[in-house]
Amino acid sequence: MNEIIIKAPIDGIVFPIEEVPDEVFAQKMIGDGISIDPSSSRLYAPIDGTIIQLHKALHAITIKHNSSLEVMIHIGLDSVKLKSQGFNSLVSEGDEVKAGELLITFDLEYVERHAKSLLTQIVLTNMDIVDSIEKSDGEAISNETTLMRVRISDSEADDIVVHSSSEVSSDIITILSPTGLHARPSGVLASIAKMFSSTITLHKGEDSADLKSSISIMSLNVEYQDRVLLKAIGDDAEDAIDILTAELQREFEAEDDHIIDTDTPSNAIVASDGIAIGEAYQVGSVEFDYDEYSEDIAQEISRLKDAIRRAESQIEREKSALTASQQEIYTAHQEILKDSRLLSLAIESIESKKSAEYGWHYAYDRVSKEISSLPNELLRDRAIDILDVGGRVMKVLMGDTTEIVLPSKKVILLANEITPSLLSSLPKDSILGFCSVVGGSTSHISIIARSLGIPALVGVDSSIVDIESGTQLILDAEVGELIVEPSKEAIDSALARQKEIEMERSDDLDRSSQPATTLDGREIEILANIAKGEEAIDILSHGGDGVGLFRTEYIFMDRDIAPTEDEQYEIYRDVALALHKRPIIIRTLDVGGDKPISYLSLPKEENPFLGMRGVRVGLENLELLKIQIRAILRASEHGEISIMFPMVSTIDEFRELKAIVEEERSRLSVDYIPIGIMVEVPSVAILADIFAKEVDFFSIGTNDLTQYTLAMDRGNAKLSKKADALDPSLLRLIKMTIDAARNEGIKVGVCGALASNPLATSLLVGMGIDELSLPISMVPHIKAKVRERSYTESKLLADEVLNADTTQEVYSILSKES
Repeated sequence: MNEIIIKAPIDGIVFPIEEVPDEVFAQKMIGDGISIDPSSSRLYAPIDGTIIQLHKALHAITIKHNSSLEVMIHIGLDSVKLKSQGFNSLVSEGDEVKAGELLITFDLEYVERHAKSLLTQIVLTNMDIVDSIEKSDGEAISNETTLMRVRISDSEADDIVVHSSSEVSSDIITILSPTGLHARPSGVLASIAKMFSSTITLHKGEDSADLKSSISIMSLNVEYQDRVLLKAIGDDAEDAIDILTAELQREFEAEDDHIIDTDTPSNAIVASDGIAIGEAYQVGSVEFDYDEYSEDIAQEISRLKDAIRRAESQIEREKSALTASQQEIYTAHQEILKDSRLLSLAIESIESKKSAEYGWHYAYDRVSKEISSLPNELLRDRAIDILDVGGRVMKVLMGDTTEIVLPSKKVILLANEITPSLLSSLPKDSILGFCSVVGGSTSHISIIARSLGIPALVGVDSSIVDIESGTQLILDAEVGELIVEPSKEAIDSALARQKEIEMERSDDLDRSSQPATTLDGREIEILANIAKGEEAIDILSHGGDGVGLFRTEYIFMDRDIAPTEDEQYEIYRDVALALHKRPIIIRTLDVGGDKPISYLSLPKEENPFLGMRGVRVGLENLELLKIQIRAILRASEHGEISIMFPMVSTIDEFRELKAIVEEERSRLSVDYIPIGIMVEVPSVAILADIFAKEVDFFSIGTNDLTQYTLAMDRGNAKLSKKADALDPSLLRLIKMTIDAARNEGIKVGVCGALASNPLATSLLVGMGIDELSLPISMVPHIKAKVRERSYTESKLLADEVLNADTTQEVYSILSKES
């Protein structure tokens, strides 16, 4: 049995192939191997052999050893889209190379910024000749570390299969994938082809490839709009052709890459609405140049701890000049600096004779990547805070005091990531708006943008970092578009819309104190969502009728211990006093494995959305729940307060919760207060008629109800557009809930994102909703939308929409009527 030593082709940290965030590699569709998170930009040959494949994008290369073992090295994920930009090859197909010979150099910064990931995979593509693999872990040093010991079977190649069947061919297939058949689709196709006993080939012109070999497929160099043909010989040839044809057409259809050019706008996430027209200003990523190694371990650990202390002091000094919401964000940053895992990862690296800079950068970069891959949007959006805090400590370590100086004219900022500390440090009168690749609607940078009234888009395509400073832009954060080098007509149109929106908002605000009454006299309560007590005063200035959702979890976060009963009571009481007897719905603590709190022993779950969340946590931490209930009951003596429970899924849960409230109410000798539930689980909507007999009100949480009904995570970039609360199935669940409430004479409202969608206002009114709860800033506009139409007209609209079969039909009807 032959043993082949495969050396590390690049410096970095070794990761199991199973942990690569790409199913083609993680599921070993191309082959087994190892992944490296690279720290250098030079790729070397891991074995002696012949270059049998070099992708034209220069991101993937395959070497064949004299034992016939084939080793593919794939730099980055989705790096094929870079089309060789940032890569330089020193070899060509057919070259003989020796282990340790330099093959490819690449621009580490450019690839990291534009590819999905820098993770580099070293894969054995012909596993049929491999008997066993012994893999290493930890740190990899190019040309030194033995990455894998591969034992090759002594047996000859498998017996040649002779087929008596006739050849079966597919129709001509046009390749629609913009990047052609690169490593990932090749791996998928080869994996499927191996399920069949037939010999299967892919043909392009006079050339052909063995479809059971991903390397062979890649070597065929199939590009966008190439015409190919499948052929198969064997007992299952027809099945193979049918399935593989469908796979080629289905799996690799053209993707919506949202590429920004001079004519095409790019959809994104609206962080803060508004329209900005002006020139671009690129905020480049901060790069740190430091020594990787240090022999003095104790000194490096001391330097790091001192830098962390100084960074914390910096934050404390800067907080005094910030708004209340920004101060809370900076307090969260101070908590990140105290995180034990960050420090332990850094120290672990330093103890392997790395410098403090290297160790700290490795630690925060790794943790931010882990968090950015989490399923929960709120947590995923916190990854940028870790990068922000990490960069702050790096600057302290390196004595970097440089600041960004903006041009004299107002500009639209463009960046891969815009951190809270960066935005807070820039003069607000110089910023028209901003766009960033990183970020979500709940990220701290989005919160700051909204508080400052700056139009902003996040989650924009990474191609924005290639837009040159000075380029004319329209940032339309009303519809989520960034238009590059717009025509004069587009600018004139945007200016007109900008003026129209400003006038409309001014008019809406002027009339915000008027009730939201339809043209035929039906009044709808327009309430506000709040997370902090001090927001209550803003409700009055925007014409809000009260609080429809007080998210109390923020009172419990960024603390070492739970808030006391008195602390909570004072917060709830102050809100009641500020609102002068207006209704206030207080939701009990809504946390779980996806919104962890340090002082609660919550399990880390594989799928936190289906685990310990909402009232399940409360019932497991009964004293914590009782303390909050008592604080709410005490505060109810100062205003019209109701209590609402999140994530209720069964009637037994509600009965248990109601009994607890009654028990605490009897102990305190206070009056009865309304007890309601969030309708955010399909089981509750389906049994709404049962719940309506026992609850005092419903509040429909369309965000989670959408996710649970459609089985789609809104934070998943590929699914977010399909996870739409205007899906007909969602609308029918909402209607079922409203009808059940009507039959029992209880109130029903909507407090999810759908409530703040102006397109849905008349629809919800027509479906019979009593109240809508939404962000404070949207209150005047939604009140105005209610006044535009009669209840009778809205009912007719709702009837038409509820008969729609698809989400597209729903949008078509609503757009026509708006």
